Amino acid sequence: MLRKIVLCLLMTFLSLTAAAAKTTYHLVTFTFKNKQDRSRAADFVHLDVIKGNKGKAVVNPFDLAQIKKNIPKLISSIKKLPPPGPSIKGEEETYQFPRGDEKFHTYKELTEKLQNWSRQYPSITTLSSLGTTLQGKQIWILRLTHQNNLRKNPPPGIIFMGSHHAREHLSTEVPLNVLEHLLKNYGKNPEITKLVNERDIYYVPMVNPDGAMYDIKGRRYKMWRKNMRTERNNLYGVDLNRNYGFGWGGRGSSSSRRSDIFRWPKPFSEPETSAIKSFVEENPHVKIVLTYHTFSELILYPWGHKNEGVGGKDQRVFETMA
Repeated sequence: MLRKIVLCLLMTFLSLTAAAAKTTYHLVTFTFKNKQDRSRAADFVHLDVIKGNKGKAVVNPFDLAQIKKNIPKLISSIKKLPPPGPSIKGEEETYQFPRGDEKFHTYKELTEKLQNWSRQYPSITTLSSLGTTLQGKQIWILRLTHQNNLRKNPPPGIIFMGSHHAREHLSTEVPLNVLEHLLKNYGKNPEITKLVNERDIYYVPMVNPDGAMYDIKGRRYKMWRKNMRTERNNLYGVDLNRNYGFGWGGRGSSSSRRSDIFRWPKPFSEPETSAIKSFVEENPHVKIVLTYHTFSELILYPWGHKNEGVGGKDQRVFETMA
């Protein structure tokens, strides 16, 4: 009987996971007359591309139904995307990028690179973990500053993060490349040397390693966006970028676990976002949090949910950075 129960649970898990992997996605193109139209679309989907009066979003069936119901007049076209192909034979459990994209970093490769850099540049780097993900992976954070800053009050700090969303693999590569540029030019480029000596810089290139690796499992992309939150072996995931506390539950997020912008019933429910919260609270000298995403090619700064900025000195800082 126990064997039958275990086998039944295993088959249920495999079938549900397979169902999540075979979700049919659509590319929806919107036409906006004004910024109010654009904001209205962003209430229901994540806009992956914004160019002129056009916007595009890759959506799953649930979100597609929502925009057809609520904003049909903004839709100019809907294109069904090809389903993910079968896993490469013999590599169903392999976490590698599909052929042609091998230069992108897997979680294992990222870990090895950060560990190598911490050994290669011991006077300016410290590698540690913010905590663990749902599946037990370390959320790596590399600190870049002169070691003298560790023995006194730290200078103003900034944290760069990538890959909140699993399918946005390029958002891991950008902070990783910027970090490599700073490391290799420290002591050679006066501006970079001064920057590292007088600031406290942190890099978290892969906030969501569970989801990122699931998206390439079997060497095929699945367009997975969220983390790997499951319930009764049913994978549904949480959009980590909608799980932070400030403004939680507002427009642009969903209370439905079937949505790709699912926020979960309470803020900071996920270990990934909770780990970042704890780090920022424990390090008040960190003044800026900057996260990389794809694909809109936009530079966004507060307030994203209002028509006006933060004003004052903070506004000037954000505009200068942009």
